[in-house]
Amino acid sequence: SFIFKDRIWCDIGFAHLGFDVRGMADLGTALDKAGFGFRCDTADAIGMGETKVHCTYIDDPDECWLEMIEVYKVPIIEKWGLFLDVQKRGADEPLPRWMLKALRFSRVKD
Repeated sequence: SFIFKDRIWCDIGFAHLGFDVRGMADLGTALDKAGFGFRCDTADAIGMGETKVHCTYIDDPDECWLEMIEVYKVPIIEKWGLFLDVQKRGADEPLPRWMLKALRFSRVKD
């Protein structure tokens, strides 16, 4: 039976698991052929502020949602107009140290 039946979203425990992916269209084709088509697809990139992403969801056999997230653009220092275009970087290419240090300027403080 469905393990999440009668659970409320945000109950203690895992409700979904997210994966950072590249090539969402190719992934969607492969998953569809395997019988795990996208349950929900943002189709076009959605924005969270200046961050641009493409999100999709599939169900695992227990109907737990698996989230696939393809990131396109991430603000480094938004007020200076400094952004990281993720699509122009190699998947295994690390971020430069200066860029990681610059992220502290975009931190939201309480």
